Amino acid sequence: MKQLESNKSKLDFSKQLLCKKSTFNNFSLENGFFEIFATFYGVSKVGFLLIITALSSIIEVNGQGGIKGKIEDFSGNPIAYANVVLLSPTDSLLIKGAVSDENGSFYFDELDKAGYMLSVAMIGYKKYWGHLSIEANALINLPPISLVESEDELEEIQVTAQLPLYEMKIDRMVINVQSSITSAGNTVLEVLQKSPGVMVNRQSNAILLNGKEGVTIMINNRIQRLPIGVVFQMLDGMSAANIEKIELITNPPAKYDAEGIGGIIHLIMAESEDFGTNGNFGLTAGMNARETLGTNFNLNHRKNKFSFFVDYQILHDHNIQVFENSFRIDNPDFTSSFASIMDRPYQLTTQSFRTGLEWDLSSNTRIGTIVSGFQRKHHMFASSVFDNKITADSSRYGTIKIEELNLWNHFTSNIHFIHRVNNKSTLRLDLDYNLSKHHNPSDYQLDFHYPENNLSTAEMIDMIKTTPIHMKVAGLDYSFQPSDAFKFEAGVKGTFSNFENDVEVLFTQNGSTFRNEELSVLAFLEEDILAGYMAAEWMINESNQVNGGIRFENTRTFVRTAAQGMVVNRDFGNFFPSLFYRKTINDNLNLNLGFSKRIQRPTFNDLAPFVFFVDPNTFISGNPALLPAFIDGIKTDINFRRANISLEYSHTKNPIGALQPELDSINKRQFFRSQNLDYHKIYSINLNIPWIINDWWDVQLNSGGFYNKLRTAHLKVNESNDFFNFTANVTSNIKLPHNFSTEITGMYQSKMNWGMWLFEPIGNLNIGFQKTLNQNKGTLRLTFDDIFYNNIWRFNTSIPEYNVTNSFVADWHMQAIRLNYTRSFGNKKLRGVKIKSGSEELQRRLETN
Repeated sequence: MKQLESNKSKLDFSKQLLCKKSTFNNFSLENGFFEIFATFYGVSKVGFLLIITALSSIIEVNGQGGIKGKIEDFSGNPIAYANVVLLSPTDSLLIKGAVSDENGSFYFDELDKAGYMLSVAMIGYKKYWGHLSIEANALINLPPISLVESEDELEEIQVTAQLPLYEMKIDRMVINVQSSITSAGNTVLEVLQKSPGVMVNRQSNAILLNGKEGVTIMINNRIQRLPIGVVFQMLDGMSAANIEKIELITNPPAKYDAEGIGGIIHLIMAESEDFGTNGNFGLTAGMNARETLGTNFNLNHRKNKFSFFVDYQILHDHNIQVFENSFRIDNPDFTSSFASIMDRPYQLTTQSFRTGLEWDLSSNTRIGTIVSGFQRKHHMFASSVFDNKITADSSRYGTIKIEELNLWNHFTSNIHFIHRVNNKSTLRLDLDYNLSKHHNPSDYQLDFHYPENNLSTAEMIDMIKTTPIHMKVAGLDYSFQPSDAFKFEAGVKGTFSNFENDVEVLFTQNGSTFRNEELSVLAFLEEDILAGYMAAEWMINESNQVNGGIRFENTRTFVRTAAQGMVVNRDFGNFFPSLFYRKTINDNLNLNLGFSKRIQRPTFNDLAPFVFFVDPNTFISGNPALLPAFIDGIKTDINFRRANISLEYSHTKNPIGALQPELDSINKRQFFRSQNLDYHKIYSINLNIPWIINDWWDVQLNSGGFYNKLRTAHLKVNESNDFFNFTANVTSNIKLPHNFSTEITGMYQSKMNWGMWLFEPIGNLNIGFQKTLNQNKGTLRLTFDDIFYNNIWRFNTSIPEYNVTNSFVADWHMQAIRLNYTRSFGNKKLRGVKIKSGSEELQRRLETN
């Protein structure tokens, strides 16, 4: 106790946790902004006010009470400077905080009539938890709270109210990956598949966010300026162990690149802010159809003016996929059909390396660099059987054997320079260089049998695809913050890209080899994007905040081929505004309103005029006529404590639908390529409800309903389609005795459309168990993914003008069991204590001996 009392001056807990209660009387319709949105959603101003009044009445009280108490040790001596925190029992939200005085006393006033959780923490003592209720205008005088001394000799203390799995911010949803047990051993792509509102299409390498394609991936505030196919494969090989959290930004502000009509998925890497040298490592072993093995390693060093980190991870996955593809053409006199089943066993090895350092040249200037490398090696030996009814008196059946190597090598480098001009202004310069190389040789052995003619044939197809990608990026950003209430940002950026796609296809028939000119192509792409933006954040008062900005981007795109010359030549510029408004009604209730405009540019693979062989009747091709898509999005959030309800409307012009079916009616072959639709309108409602049943069991529910209206634009007879789809994610966390815990997650997605494709419902159930070992010996996690083997994709489509129906089944074999072990190491004598609350990270440093 004497040592603890001597540290009194070092335990500098400020009074910043004091909470103010704002009432609904502060609410107003500034500048008609609420009136615009109320009118948009078909509600009058009075009606909108009645809605808000009803919501506010949920938390209105007739009077307020208080709590008095005293903290003592086992002998009855007062404990000064203990941390006393009141939390909401329903969602663990921080209500108020205080520090006991020299007599061990503490006091909370202005408390609503409600139930609360009381937490008391002090260095050298075990943490205390209690439950209490307050009546209106009542003052509760608690009996003395006695803390029990801890037997551990602590070198570091971390007082933590665990972050919830999902959090809602003013313009984004945050997924705290490290809070999820079932994410252990998963890749980032697998975590995204389980996330609310996210749909991953492995067939077309696409990611949807709230029903919208064209999602941009950002890592540590840096846009990944690569084709989505490259980024998709990176996420499929990136371990979730090195990800701290994922942000789903449906309406990004103007400071971010305008690319991506589906919004931004922001990955924030886990990095240590502690001084000294420390890190962690992990091991994963498991089984899906075959074995899966992996390891990851992280090292951090931070001292005075210098900081350094290095990450490495490797994942080996041996699995098998099964695809079923069929289509039929109903003619007046007969039905032409094709059906195939393909087994796709593969071995996938991914490696990634990332290192960076920063050096403070002076108190105002910092320079840093980041270098990363990524390799994905996918080696597949597939076999397929097919049956093809060609005409009324002609058919064929056969087998296809495929060996494919899909190798991606990716290198990224960054140099940044940060200079604080004064205590209000900062400049940042970034220079990036990206190099990617794709090597994709494939060998096909085809055996055909024609029973009507008693004829058999055989042929070989050798395909070699090489694609180098170069990107250079330069950006300059300026930030000016004259006060805590106002911040201004501006910047310019240039992105310069060039691609080369060299595809050569050789056919061997009857001992002769020849080059197939229809499938072989040499194409080049150059794209330059010049951008500038201005953005501001203004905290008008404690109840009102406005963020807004505007961005301009000019795009020049050229695609040419060796055979055809220039096939795409575009030069266009667009403005992209964004506006966000936040109204804080009281400590528990706030409203967010937002608008943004964005663009989705066609990818190189979308534009390049190539044809890719899948099977004898199925081909994938590019589309040089593809136009960019533009989206306008409006969103309203109502946040009550941690619960959230969102209303969103988006209108996309020229949306790009991936792998849309077309028919060569003469040769009875199907082609898949990206196509512009006419429009796609989405009306959506999303609900996020946390439910903390008690201090050892909490449940999180996320659900969304989407009403879609779309129309095709590329068919001879275009069609309109209206449909409703529903998604739900449920997560249940249970803390068990002896440092055990368990997590159960479930996902369901109803029937939905993807352009002309109709997807059947899918779902999965996952469960994980965790054991935290004593004496900092690490953490063990055992996870079971897709327990009931429900995550099988089934989708179909039709082209009425040709009487064509098509269906596809993809079994990705997502069912898996994994055992994961992680452990931290390094300097435990940290400079202070990190305090986190469930709703925000409150960080302070406490000096200890």
